[in-house]
Amino acid sequence: MLHSVVSIPSVTGKKINVWLYQPSTPVPHAVLVMGGGIGLVQSGGLPPFAEAFQAEGYAALSLDYLSFGDSEGTPRNMLSLSQELQDFRDVIAWVRGNPSFDNEKIVAWGSSLGAMHPTALIAEDHALAAAIVQCPAVDGLLSALQVPLWRSLSLTFLALLDTIGSWVGLGPIYVTTANTGKNKLAMLSAPDVPDGWARLMPEDDSSFLNQIAARALFSILIHRPGQRIERSTKPYLAVCTEYDSVASLKGAEQAARNAPLGEIVKVKGGHFDLYKGGISFEEGLKAQLEFLKRVVPLSKA
Repeated sequence: MLHSVVSIPSVTGKKINVWLYQPSTPVPHAVLVMGGGIGLVQSGGLPPFAEAFQAEGYAALSLDYLSFGDSEGTPRNMLSLSQELQDFRDVIAWVRGNPSFDNEKIVAWGSSLGAMHPTALIAEDHALAAAIVQCPAVDGLLSALQVPLWRSLSLTFLALLDTIGSWVGLGPIYVTTANTGKNKLAMLSAPDVPDGWARLMPEDDSSFLNQIAARALFSILIHRPGQRIERSTKPYLAVCTEYDSVASLKGAEQAARNAPLGEIVKVKGGHFDLYKGGISFEEGLKAQLEFLKRVVPLSKA
């Protein structure tokens, strides 16, 4: 199915690039605002989900976080979870001002590290209808503790250098985001990363860079939105796998249990198996669609 490209202003004055998937049904539409994982762009991994929601009659908006993909912002690939959360807020604010969407049926959706943002939003924005997260990283500290000590120390050293350099006006020090089989040091280096990461590569985006500024490590460490989810008042679905080499499964399960209206669905495989090409893509997507139809039902024509 087709999508249109929308440029949405952020509070920083920069523009957020968004892909809008509109269903053919009459407006206003129930809508999902969608964000991807660490260092990724919306053209990698998100379209199969957005297209599935669109086919069921929901609108979907996926976004490139500022400094990534086709969104504005320099230096490039500067991962800041605080800024990404604000990007979500800005897109949701734009949705609320657009008569094409039903303000009572806005769902925040996030995958992997992008799950941080729906988890934070469902606790602070009680006007949202629901939140969905898959293979969720919702506790940066617990996820970091899964990293082998030697790699953690090396990344921390580079993050310190990068942070100190930023204080004196130096450009970023970049680290590889995901080990593709030839990178000794990367943020993601578990055995299932090379094959899983390949499923997320944009088919038509040769400019994608598998790197982020090293200082992002500190942004990840201090973000633990799962610790505040008990403040939420709306349905929250976490789709998790049997094991997860990237995100803390313990943190995700705790968040789903602590959310007053939390639900958890467990499927086979590991972190990347929820994406298209993974063994649990269909099962995970089915669980999300069933959740949507139950808690955010579409208006009858």
